[in-house]
Amino acid sequence: MLATGNGLGEVHPAATARARPQTTRKDRIEGSLRVARKQVNPWIFLDFGPFGALGSAVLRSLIDGLAARPEVTGVAIVSGEGLLIEQTLPATTDGEALAALATTLIRNAQELGSTSDLGSFGAAVLEFDGGPLLIGILSDGAALVLLARNDEDLGELLYLVRRHRAAMSSLL
Repeated sequence: MLATGNGLGEVHPAATARARPQTTRKDRIEGSLRVARKQVNPWIFLDFGPFGALGSAVLRSLIDGLAARPEVTGVAIVSGEGLLIEQTLPATTDGEALAALATTLIRNAQELGSTSDLGSFGAAVLEFDGGPLLIGILSDGAALVLLARNDEDLGELLYLVRRHRAAMSSLL
């Protein structure tokens, strides 16, 4: 026998006494549950990292500032897992592939440094036909990848990256 009836459409009197009182959806929401707002988390928690959305905005302005330099053609920050965190890359560059390959390069460079007793990997400049690529560790495996123009002086850029590495790391 079911609490809602006996199968013939009739409700058994004993089942009615034991049955829970019927509630509407509105009663349940106003009683023990709260109505969820469209935005549950405060805006500061919407982005990851110690500074939330503010850190993301500062990181974005940093990327834009580096990309505006005359010797730079593209900038990316990649995670230690090979994911793209932030980027300003040429349309012809596959950012996701760049992030994955840069992470693989970093892991191999770290192994090379460890095997040769040279210590941990910090930064490298790789020369290609289309221009140099600068890659530098920031924190927790995350890295800054810069694409540069051919025949440009990279000394000042390398100095700036080394000098401001700790500040950039704190934004991740």
